Amino acid sequence: MNQQIAREIALYDRYDTDSEKWDGLSAVFGERNLLPLWVADMDFRSPRPVREALKTAAENGVFGYYIPPKSYGESFIRWEKERHGYVVKEDWVRTADSVVSGIHQLIFALTGEGDGIMTLTPVYRPLFGAIEKTGRTPVISELSEENGLYRLNFDDMERKIATNHVKMLIFCSPHNPVGRVWRKEELARIVEICKNHNMIIVSDEIHQDIVAKDQRHIPLATVGNYSQRVITVTSASKTFNLAGLKNAFLIIEDPLFRQKHKAFCEKIGLHEGNTFGYLAVTEAYNKGEPWLHTVLAIIERNYALLQEALLPFPNIILSPLEGTYLAWLDLKKVVSPENLRSFVQKEAGLAVSYGNWFFQEGREDTHIRLNLAAPTETVEKALAKLTAALAKNT
Repeated sequence: MNQQIAREIALYDRYDTDSEKWDGLSAVFGERNLLPLWVADMDFRSPRPVREALKTAAENGVFGYYIPPKSYGESFIRWEKERHGYVVKEDWVRTADSVVSGIHQLIFALTGEGDGIMTLTPVYRPLFGAIEKTGRTPVISELSEENGLYRLNFDDMERKIATNHVKMLIFCSPHNPVGRVWRKEELARIVEICKNHNMIIVSDEIHQDIVAKDQRHIPLATVGNYSQRVITVTSASKTFNLAGLKNAFLIIEDPLFRQKHKAFCEKIGLHEGNTFGYLAVTEAYNKGEPWLHTVLAIIERNYALLQEALLPFPNIILSPLEGTYLAWLDLKKVVSPENLRSFVQKEAGLAVSYGNWFFQEGREDTHIRLNLAAPTETVEKALAKLTAALAKNT
């Protein structure tokens, strides 16, 4: 770990910065005095080269119409090849203001109203929210779970695809919130199933760079000779903490799909993004790798501290954190669904993402998701609060 970078980027208090994670506490949780571990952004400053590039652009003082620099696309294509072995051609790449927005665009462009679209729960709620909000039919296959380890339920997927005439799968890799980095054989089986049913796969790979050191992210489009019907949607936003700059990539290999996507965007007047987003992403991919190595080391340490803190509480089920910076815990042997919020907020003093946020409406659940992308001192403080509350209830 680069200690100088670690000290430079640490943020301990983001109140009064219009941060959703910090200043949005009252609106979501009904109180402000909670330690926020919920929204999936980092309590770290973005890489210094990013900040310097944005400072230079701001001092230039002209914010007129902008041509995205050639280096923007080149930096992304190089990153995918060198870090993930994914050879992307320039004309495959399209942009959106976010991964979620890009998924909405693809649903509208490539499916029809009422079409069945599958996703796998528990999952980041906007993924199946996109299905509902676009007037498509959600088809849900639930992941199998054993002692906190989640697996794909292929039999359930195949049965529901066949009976619901599913046109598209929205896949999450690495998976938010359960932390899985899917193995090549799992991905190959996904591709085989979708190929048998001539389905489109939209693969949300926004967390592709946040994986444990013993894991490797494999882009779904590189598996199974089906890449023309796989669309990868990703972003530098999770990797380098740039979500507020609204910039994401859609990798669309099939020329007909690209044409349909372009036609939809033109129909509703979607155009290029903003200058600062392009500059930040370019600098991050070109010069941000030392920063990323430091952040990954901090996340690894924070996860080890979480594992250690939970040793006296064997009833808490902690899913292996293979990817993302989001820990997934099941408190079902300690607290009921009805009392979960009171336990977390009143007794532990934390703001977390609750498990029922990752299922369809009405599902009771006892999971919590903790954001570990914060200075270790912040995580230590949160763990002290959590374990004190657990000690009173076990």
